[in-house]
Amino acid sequence: GKCFIAPSHSSMHYSVKEGFKVKSIAVFYYKPALKLLFGDHFNTNEVRDDVCNIIESSCQETWKLNNLTMDTCRSKYDDLPASDEDAYVDGNSKGCRIIHSRFARINPDHCAHLSFEPEEDSKGRIKCQESIGQQFQDFFSKYELESFLKTAHEWGFDETMLKPCEYEDVPKALPKPAKSNKMKDSNPTLLMNDYEFQVYMCWILYVTMELAGLGMEYLVWRIMLAGDWSKKKEDYWKVAQFVFPLATATGLGLAVSGNSLALPVIVLSLWKVGFPETIMCYYMALYEKRNSNLERLADFLDGIGTAVHHSSAAMYICLLLTHLLPANKYTLACPLPLVAQHWVVLLRYNYTNVYAGLETAIEIWWEWTSFSIIEHVHEYHWMGGMATLAMLFAHWCYFIAGILCLFMKKDEAERRLSKVVGDNLDRFSFLAYERASSIGKDSTFAPPGQQGMTDAGQSVKYLMMSAAR
Repeated sequence: GKCFIAPSHSSMHYSVKEGFKVKSIAVFYYKPALKLLFGDHFNTNEVRDDVCNIIESSCQETWKLNNLTMDTCRSKYDDLPASDEDAYVDGNSKGCRIIHSRFARINPDHCAHLSFEPEEDSKGRIKCQESIGQQFQDFFSKYELESFLKTAHEWGFDETMLKPCEYEDVPKALPKPAKSNKMKDSNPTLLMNDYEFQVYMCWILYVTMELAGLGMEYLVWRIMLAGDWSKKKEDYWKVAQFVFPLATATGLGLAVSGNSLALPVIVLSLWKVGFPETIMCYYMALYEKRNSNLERLADFLDGIGTAVHHSSAAMYICLLLTHLLPANKYTLACPLPLVAQHWVVLLRYNYTNVYAGLETAIEIWWEWTSFSIIEHVHEYHWMGGMATLAMLFAHWCYFIAGILCLFMKKDEAERRLSKVVGDNLDRFSFLAYERASSIGKDSTFAPPGQQGMTDAGQSVKYLMMSAAR
């Protein structure tokens, strides 16, 4: 026997409007595989005789039309090429008759396709006489073909797209299978199909990212409660922000390429090496009684927005990593502007107006992009559409928190925009200073100074910054 391994690519077009109906199935093999299959492995006397036997026994009208005997059938068959020059097997070739002989055995409508003389089938079509020369690009997009080629190379196939393999004859009498353990294949996850297992894996990875991110926040929060937050740690965190865009872009690229290193890189990026944004917002909303109810509501919305923002981003990365979402312009157009938003993050400390303007412009671009692609992403997988909607919801939570600032009293709006409570890092540093003072521990830095505001128009600035977070 002979054996070889070759990758294949298939595409099925179907309709569900009037019940599930398959319209067409396209299968693609590289030319060397087809040449080897029909020109060598199937080009045997045994296969030839099998085709002639099928014509004689199952296609008697075709047998009579061609005035065949077994010898003349063999002779006419031997005169045919194994395939066309470009490995087509829909023309006047052995390959075409080999394929249709399998069909004719159970469906006589294919008998006409085995004829050596042109013969119309029941639908008036003539096959296996002249190739229509249809190109594989008519069935598969450039992206699909490139992805297929890339995957084949990753699986170890060279340019021939062929691998030899050892052939073992199947024994006439198969041995009785040994009694298996009753526990074998009893786990529910083993009853899943491949798609369902992908979804299961995606959720496991997502929950792992969530626990790791919130766990880091809790550890840094404990550092603050212990009074160990310092100016040096604050400066380190500011420097870390500068590499966040690169880290986020790297995590996105790793997810697209199926590399699990995307998980720790994205966790460190989203949760900012443990800076407790989420915990702090909820703490300020629930326990900071010095603030008004309106301020605490704004903090609560910021907390919801941050939690949903990080969760939806983590889920989107998991969908890309597990290939539930394909990597193309529709799925990648949404996260790219979010990466760009981190380009200007350090401007917020010294150039507030410039920062707010740039972030707002990028925010408008991102929301426009999100609404443009969300239907496409949802069609790939509903969780992709939900993650995109959740990210939009998170940004609108930030925006509504900014709108609430417009309705605060002047001193409340000033306090919210001031460096004491207006910026998350300064808010955390202020809480850390208070905590160190309350437990009698020497602090290595002074609390951030307040900056007074001259008019309530500063609230509009906070509105822009909130919408651009």
